Amino acid sequence: MIKLVAVDLDGTLLSSDKKLPRELPEILQLLQERNIVFVIASGRQYANVHALFEPLEHRLGTSFLYIAENGALVVASGRSLYVDALPHELMWEPLETIRGIGKAWAVVCGEKSAYIEDNDPELIANARMYYRRLEHVPDVFAASAEDRVCKLAVYDSAGGADNSYPALRRYEDRFQLCLSGRNWVDLLQPGVTKGKALGFVQKTLGIRQEESMAFGDYMNDMDMMSRVFYSYAMENAFPGLKRVCRFVCESNDDNGVVKTLRRVLELN
Repeated sequence: MIKLVAVDLDGTLLSSDKKLPRELPEILQLLQERNIVFVIASGRQYANVHALFEPLEHRLGTSFLYIAENGALVVASGRSLYVDALPHELMWEPLETIRGIGKAWAVVCGEKSAYIEDNDPELIANARMYYRRLEHVPDVFAASAEDRVCKLAVYDSAGGADNSYPALRRYEDRFQLCLSGRNWVDLLQPGVTKGKALGFVQKTLGIRQEESMAFGDYMNDMDMMSRVFYSYAMENAFPGLKRVCRFVCESNDDNGVVKTLRRVLELN
């Protein structure tokens, strides 16, 4: 029996135009009636994701949890249950490297806010898409000193895999490197993943792998898939993720998550 459903956001639950499925409120109500925990597992900032789902939270109450910042933060009912923060002093060297990469900019993602130091319109537009709490500061390293930093993100307009990721691989001994989208590379505390955070949730709630289902589309969802039996890659997913999932469902633009939940859980 399924007791937990974990769902990635961008490229998975959200359509390509960043809209939630129209049927989602009904689905959440049906999950609540069956006492199924619903977990949003995103690379986004908690404040950004919470703004999307706040109107729907009453449909799941305490059974609604957030995994944010690619697994560095778990929040329930507005309270941080789990924070895996980066040691602040370790960020200086990779920040200097990022500042030297063309068409790439750093976004320091703290528990309180995210921080950027460049005025580039493309950076600002894309950062605001994922970070509701965003401060423009002269120096992101200094500005984030009093915050708990969940991750150091890179927005790369030239494509993270080919442009910034190769330059940042020198830090793999100190950071967890993660391609979280075509234009995003994340540096996290070693071992931080959505899967590790989901494992914390499962252990806390006493839910087994065989009772868990997850949906995703990109490589930052890979470890999460290893924590569930019912692992679903979206039809639009990165090929590497499809190879590790047991199942493939319809694309995000074809309402794959909603259709699969209705079909598998017989939600009528």
